[in-house]
Amino acid sequence: MEIEMGLGLNGGATDLMMHTASDKKDEDDSNNNNNKQQAKTNLQKTQNEHNGEEEDDEYEEDFGPKPTELPAKVEGVVKLFCQVREGWEEEMEGVGELSNTPDYPFVVRSGAASRTFKLKDCANFSANGLALTWVDSDQVNYAITFENSSSQQEFINVIGQEHTVSSVPNEQSDDEPIESLDLPGFSIANMETYKDFSDELLASRTQLLQVQTIVARSELSKQLSQFSNHVLVNIEQFFDTFEKIDDMDVEKWLHVYHNMALLVCFSCDDNVIVQCITEERIDLFIGMFEHSPEHGHTEHREHLENDTHLVEIVPMKNDALKFQIKQVYYLNYLKDVALAGVIDDYLPLFLDQAIAPISESVLETLFSDHEYVQAILSVNHDDSEKRIKKQVKFLIEVFSSAGFSFTATSKMKILAETGMYDLIALCLKSEDSVVRRDVASAILKAIDLNCEYVQLLMKNGWNLLAVLSQAIIRETNIGTTALLIGCLRLVLVFEEKDDFAVKSKLETDFFSTEACFSSIVGLFWKSPEEMKNSRLLREKLLHVFELVAEWIPVHDHHIRRIIMRKNLLRQFTHVTKANSSVLNLGLVRCFLKIIKFKNELIISTIVKQDCLRPVLGVFEKNKNRNNMINSSFLNLINFIAVENNARLRDYLVENFRPLLSSISNHDCGDKLLLRYEQRLDDSVTEEQPLTQSNKFDRYNVQEGLSATEENYFNEDDNESEPAPSTEVEWTPSSNKLPPPLVDYEEDEDEDEDEDLLSGASALNSAKKPKVTFSFTSKFG
Repeated sequence: MEIEMGLGLNGGATDLMMHTASDKKDEDDSNNNNNKQQAKTNLQKTQNEHNGEEEDDEYEEDFGPKPTELPAKVEGVVKLFCQVREGWEEEMEGVGELSNTPDYPFVVRSGAASRTFKLKDCANFSANGLALTWVDSDQVNYAITFENSSSQQEFINVIGQEHTVSSVPNEQSDDEPIESLDLPGFSIANMETYKDFSDELLASRTQLLQVQTIVARSELSKQLSQFSNHVLVNIEQFFDTFEKIDDMDVEKWLHVYHNMALLVCFSCDDNVIVQCITEERIDLFIGMFEHSPEHGHTEHREHLENDTHLVEIVPMKNDALKFQIKQVYYLNYLKDVALAGVIDDYLPLFLDQAIAPISESVLETLFSDHEYVQAILSVNHDDSEKRIKKQVKFLIEVFSSAGFSFTATSKMKILAETGMYDLIALCLKSEDSVVRRDVASAILKAIDLNCEYVQLLMKNGWNLLAVLSQAIIRETNIGTTALLIGCLRLVLVFEEKDDFAVKSKLETDFFSTEACFSSIVGLFWKSPEEMKNSRLLREKLLHVFELVAEWIPVHDHHIRRIIMRKNLLRQFTHVTKANSSVLNLGLVRCFLKIIKFKNELIISTIVKQDCLRPVLGVFEKNKNRNNMINSSFLNLINFIAVENNARLRDYLVENFRPLLSSISNHDCGDKLLLRYEQRLDDSVTEEQPLTQSNKFDRYNVQEGLSATEENYFNEDDNESEPAPSTEVEWTPSSNKLPPPLVDYEEDEDEDEDEDLLSGASALNSAKKPKVTFSFTSKFG
């Protein structure tokens, strides 16, 4: 402790004196430590020999590194790129598999698609970062990027048996010193040099965006790193020179500083960014982006100083916390405004990574003072709308913060204990639509963080599900309604890791409580006139249709009970009285999704309650129209016919046979009738679906030749043509003869041909065979 204080307070002379006085003591201590280490090593060797273990160091000293047996196959998640004139173009993303066989086949699979390369025939393998490039036998450049370095190394080890994989120079590692640039210090006299350097580097970057090569990208990255290191070393000169030029208002040199500030950002060097956003430099750094050579002058600093201010619900006394909030805001402003339109792959992510630790620090400081958080969230029904708006903005900022998700559960607990629930309930009842929209957005962001539901949803009997349900019923804005529906959807989406007891309680509370699901579906009892005239009500009903269709597979037990006991589907059909095409379409689609779930209890309820009668009534009014209602209904009938569900099949045919027979623009009605006729045929089972493989049978080539065709090809061409036959062939489905193969000139026998045609038509209609085949759907 005394040495550290001496080093800190007295500087180099004391440091030298203390080292000189303690040289001999340090040498003795070093000898003692070496002896102890040697004894420890000897003891370890003795134990290894006793256990039969070999020493790796001795093995490598005598025989070299131990050989490693390569696997027969290596695989990993990769992205495949092909180099075209415009640059690297991504072909596919999937699993790459390299076999350790003589041809070294490399296959990239993505679903049903795949690409195969024989890497033995390829050349010029090189590795850069997580990328591996090569030139195939057709002289085309390919590259793959790996998910991690271990996968890349496994691929290189296998390929290295056949090819030499060169390593392209990449960004400098932490241990490798960065080469210094041959640039003078920052001063007004040297601005011409920096102008030439920045223009050349930005031009190289622009060219690289058009034609990308890994070598050029690596070289540019190296130059940017060198420049950022040069700025870091001369950081004081960098800002002092800008301050002088800014006071002089020399437009030419201000353009140079704008370009140099861009290079600093493109380098993505967090050490430089940290130095640029200190309390003394952050305004100057933002000012460097005011004079763009392409877009002219922009008063960023004036806007930030005059048009923005810190919103405080309760005055904040911590100046350091205020500055951290300023840093977060300025970095977001830099990313979204000052650098808007700048194209860079990594820069937005880099700035977000720079913001995240500052945001986390702000939240840690903020939530460490529970009394301050409670003062922020405290509500009073007499509070002004201005204060409530500030409180909602606070919740949005907290839930949107990059640092909130790191320790969301603990912070959520603090919010729950300091008045968040009362604030949410009050804001959802506000008369201001902006307040309701913002609080709905805040809830959606909080739920989307996937933190523990218990702290957010239940505290002292407070139930977010009931609050959301009542807010949906009261809401008068379509956009806010969609946000609230999104909250409800996210809350009731569970993962396997979620606690079963919590899931069960949430489901029971929502589907069994009158204030939740029952109150929402009560919207279907509104008058038909209100449904037809109110767009807001129609939107709410469409959302309910979608939710029920989504929840049936997930909450089967609860939905099935409501459908069977409370006539939910019959209640849905009430919308047909409004004569609204939008609601009718939503109703048909909802029934289609419900029936596709194939729950026999639900299907039995549909048949028992005659729920499809209003749906078919809608179709009867639209069957001659080529619209989405007609298409959705045909899809519904076709699905029932293909799946051959006995209950639905018999119900539809026995009650709506004339309507099904009248369907002329699709064969689904005929298919369903055919299924009904085949129900007593033992050779056709109810579970046997109609096959779709004969969709294009009329284009298939028949195997073999008919007797007439066989005689035609066996006849001698020199023989005289026989007299035309009076026998006529016709098809059961047509009353017309097929057109002749050759058109002859009109002759006197034309009347006889017409008599023959009329006789064939009469015979066809009299002896029309019974049709026992089915037509396939033109929709597949």
